[in-house]
Amino acid sequence: MGHGGQVLCLRMVKNDTLLSGSQDKTIKVWDLSKGIAAGTLSGHGGFVRSLAYSDLGLLFSASQDRTIKVWSTKENALLRTLVGHTGEIYSLYLDGSRLFSGSDDNTIRIWDLNTFQCIKTLTDHRGSVFSLNMAGTGANRMLFSGSRDHTIRAWNSKTYALQKRMNPPHYDSVDSLTVLNDRLFSASRDKAVREWVIPTFECCRHVQAHNDWVTAVVAWEAEDVIATSSRDGTVKVWDGHMATVSDTLRGHNGAVNDLAIANDILLSASSDRAIQVW
Repeated sequence: MGHGGQVLCLRMVKNDTLLSGSQDKTIKVWDLSKGIAAGTLSGHGGFVRSLAYSDLGLLFSASQDRTIKVWSTKENALLRTLVGHTGEIYSLYLDGSRLFSGSDDNTIRIWDLNTFQCIKTLTDHRGSVFSLNMAGTGANRMLFSGSRDHTIRAWNSKTYALQKRMNPPHYDSVDSLTVLNDRLFSASRDKAVREWVIPTFECCRHVQAHNDWVTAVVAWEAEDVIATSSRDGTVKVWDGHMATVSDTLRGHNGAVNDLAIANDILLSASSDRAIQVW
């Protein structure tokens, strides 16, 4: 059985395993080789907004209920619940032994996964933190955050100091971020995607990508391809600089909320309660 509500987020675990979070408050484990749901994780008291996966077999889920739950994917069992945010949690990003979470309380929390304790709270955004991503290595590694306040912030990933308030801002919320080589792509409810040069924080391209909110942007590094999804119900596949559209995928009967890529497969999650495999 599929989800009983809108599918809000996707996360690939292995080439043949997909995780999905939904408005029905559950997480589904999908066996893509068989095209079936292999398990259901229940425990959240609100929509499941974001998922992150560790190669150690841990799944992290963020929810409208203001918690992050930690699951064993080997046993499909709940291990613990992380509490601290005072608003619903929209975004997760996993970096080694640290988990970053963005919330409706306008903050980013950093969790040490050795102790499962919050070790730092970042407070510069003036709206909900909808998206997180990282780029760079060593001392140059940075965390990027996109917000309801229309802006993107760049943070030093070691000191957690604010590096840059990136300009110009979008005209609406920044819902998704992805990285391709030395470039950051930001997707917004202003129907546009912006391309940024990471070393200089300069915006080098602005693309009116869809006819409604751009809900997700993902990078297909092996093919130098970008894919975007929208509340207009479509998925678009672009070249690596978003200069041209190579394909527009139609098949959902509602907004497309998230995308995931695995090898040569693109997956999309929709408000029509379905997941499409392209």
